[in-house]
Amino acid sequence: LETDGNEANLGAGTRCVVLTGSIDTPDQLRETYFYETDPLPRHMGESFAIHSLVELEALPEGRLLALERSLTLPAGYAATLYLVDATTHAPPADPDVFPPRLPILRKALVADLRTLAREAGVPWLGNLEGLALGPTIAELTGDPTETGRLLLVVADDNFGADVQKTGSQVIALRYTDAESE
Repeated sequence: LETDGNEANLGAGTRCVVLTGSIDTPDQLRETYFYETDPLPRHMGESFAIHSLVELEALPEGRLLALERSLTLPAGYAATLYLVDATTHAPPADPDVFPPRLPILRKALVADLRTLAREAGVPWLGNLEGLALGPTIAELTGDPTETGRLLLVVADDNFGADVQKTGSQVIALRYTDAESE
């Protein structure tokens, strides 16, 4: 596959191609969209910076959770979680964009995970790379009044070569959303 779009910079995010399909008809694609990431975060004195979409996780009702992650040196990692549905923005007008004129998926911020960690008083695990949606909290606890689902987020340390020296870890979160209950 060719690169979907230019790398994210301080002024604009990058566009990623999202292909949708169905388990019932795995040989057929339904729709193709752009997912547009946020621009690079602004930090003073960066010597290195990247920002990208690292994971999409399907929710039972068909929407997606998107995990975006950035790394700027010396500031470190940041990560945001977005809810994505099938509504779109107008397609880009630039005819040089490959593939041309795909609609851009709308996204809504669910959480800034770095801020969430700080507010919860837990150490920040920066190199977040994956999501896994688990069972409902009610199923896990046996308490039907409990809301939400288990959301696991994995962070790895690139075999000790990363700025995160804590080893690979899994973060367990409760994801609550009225539409997915």
